[in-house]
Amino acid sequence: MKPSPSTPLQIYRVQASDGRGPWRPGLSHHWVEDNSEERLLRHPSVLSEFGTQWLSEIPEGWHSGCACRSIDALLAWFTPLEMQRLESMGYEPVSLEAERIIRESKDQLVFTRRLPLNSGALLLPWRIAA
Repeated sequence: MKPSPSTPLQIYRVQASDGRGPWRPGLSHHWVEDNSEERLLRHPSVLSEFGTQWLSEIPEGWHSGCACRSIDALLAWFTPLEMQRLESMGYEPVSLEAERIIRESKDQLVFTRRLPLNSGALLLPWRIAA
């Protein structure tokens, strides 16, 4: 999908206070409840879904990450047990502004912005899912 113009867009993601998300090597096995093929088909990794070419589209010095367009879409990625585990590890849903959408599917998007991902992030407690 084509990148969007540079208009701030409210997006939703899960991250720790440093702005890093939980989908990274060596960490997901601590909180993922079901790593089955069915789940991977339902929620493909960003690399499986978009490849790697988008990495070269991130302006130098900008910050990027994965997110969803709505809190409901974001929370659909996680089971209640995963939410509990992530919360205990210091991860929370957040809302923040993206300046550009680099790639987007029906379930997730890759965005970029000038500010670090933890700058201006509004915490949204996991209880919002209830």
